[in-house]
Amino acid sequence: MDIIDAIQRIVNEVVENEYRHDECPPEFIVSLLYEKSVELDERSDKDHKIILTVRHLGSCFSKVIFLK
Repeated sequence: MDIIDAIQRIVNEVVENEYRHDECPPEFIVSLLYEKSVELDERSDKDHKIILTVRHLGSCFSKVIFLK
Protein backbone atom coordinates (compact mmCIF):
# COMPACT_ATOMS: atom_id res chain seq x y z
CA MET A 1 0.00 0.00 0.00
CA ASP A 2 1.44 3.39 -0.94
CA ILE A 3 0.88 6.65 0.97
CA ILE A 4 -1.89 7.84 -1.38
CA ASP A 5 -3.87 4.65 -0.76
CA ALA A 6 -3.33 4.95 2.99
CA ILE A 7 -4.55 8.56 3.04
CA GLN A 8 -7.54 7.65 0.87
CA ARG A 9 -8.46 4.86 3.29
CA ILE A 10 -8.46 7.34 6.20
CA VAL A 11 -10.52 9.88 4.22
CA ASN A 12 -13.04 7.14 3.37
CA GLU A 13 -13.31 6.19 7.06
CA VAL A 14 -13.90 9.83 8.08
CA VAL A 15 -16.60 10.24 5.42
CA GLU A 16 -18.32 7.02 6.47
CA ASN A 17 -18.16 7.76 10.22
CA GLU A 18 -18.90 11.50 10.21
CA TYR A 19 -20.48 12.64 6.93
CA ARG A 20 -22.36 9.70 5.36
CA HIS A 21 -25.79 11.30 5.94
CA ASP A 22 -24.68 14.84 5.15
CA GLU A 23 -25.87 16.37 1.87
CA CYS A 24 -23.06 18.96 1.85
CA PRO A 25 -19.80 17.09 1.15
CA PRO A 26 -16.70 18.12 3.09
CA GLU A 27 -13.44 19.23 1.48
CA PHE A 28 -10.28 17.38 2.52
CA ILE A 29 -6.82 18.95 2.53
CA VAL A 30 -3.66 16.91 3.13
CA SER A 31 -0.53 18.75 4.18
CA LEU A 32 2.96 18.02 5.49
CA LEU A 33 4.17 19.58 8.74
CA TYR A 34 7.94 19.72 8.92
CA GLU A 35 9.58 21.12 12.02
CA LYS A 36 13.22 21.97 12.58
CA SER A 37 14.74 22.78 15.93
CA VAL A 38 18.00 24.35 16.92
CA GLU A 39 19.40 22.69 20.01
CA LEU A 40 22.85 23.45 21.39
CA ASP A 41 23.89 25.17 18.17
CA GLU A 42 23.17 22.01 16.19
CA ARG A 43 20.39 21.73 13.68
CA SER A 44 18.26 18.65 14.03
CA ASP A 45 15.17 17.50 12.21
CA LYS A 46 12.07 16.81 14.21
CA ASP A 47 9.20 14.59 13.19
CA HIS A 48 7.47 14.99 9.88
CA LYS A 49 3.72 14.81 10.22
CA ILE A 50 0.99 14.37 7.63
CA ILE A 51 -2.04 16.42 8.58
CA LEU A 52 -5.60 15.86 7.35
CA THR A 53 -7.83 18.94 7.44
CA VAL A 54 -11.58 18.71 6.88
CA ARG A 55 -13.30 21.90 5.73
CA HIS A 56 -17.06 21.69 6.20
CA LEU A 57 -19.81 24.32 6.56
CA GLY A 58 -17.37 27.13 7.34
CA SER A 59 -15.31 25.24 9.92
CA CYS A 60 -11.97 23.47 9.63
CA PHE A 61 -10.77 20.52 11.70
CA SER A 62 -7.25 19.11 11.50
CA LYS A 63 -5.70 15.91 12.77
CA VAL A 64 -2.28 14.29 12.51
CA ILE A 65 -2.72 11.04 10.58
CA PHE A 66 0.90 9.88 10.13
CA LEU A 67 4.19 10.56 11.93
CA LYS A 68 7.71 10.02 10.65
